[in-house]
Amino acid sequence: MSGEAEHLVDRVVIEAADPGGARLEWSIQHAPGPYAAVYRRQPGTPWSSIATLDADASGAVSFEDHSVMPGGRYGYMITVPSEQGQAFIGEAWVDVPSLTGVTLAASIATLT
Repeated sequence: MSGEAEHLVDRVVIEAADPGGARLEWSIQHAPGPYAAVYRRQPGTPWSSIATLDADASGAVSFEDHSVMPGGRYGYMITVPSEQGQAFIGEAWVDVPSLTGVTLAASIATLT
């Protein structure tokens, strides 16, 4: 992360993760623009843009992802405008609980 990008995100909060979804919030009070694009990936996959959101008056960008799979692991980050173009910032990883308490990886390993 560049020096400028480090100052664009104040915090990332994983508000909740349950089998039905993940909720995250980024604080971008110091970003020059009021919007952000949300990117997501799973381990070993490339980042994909999944949403574009506006920050609220306090600079918070909130996102709810209801397309997660129970037992999955997902990485999230946002892009915001910067003086050098777009800055990729605020990476956070979420482990979505499984419905049974058994992770997806453990279930697959048991089947093979």
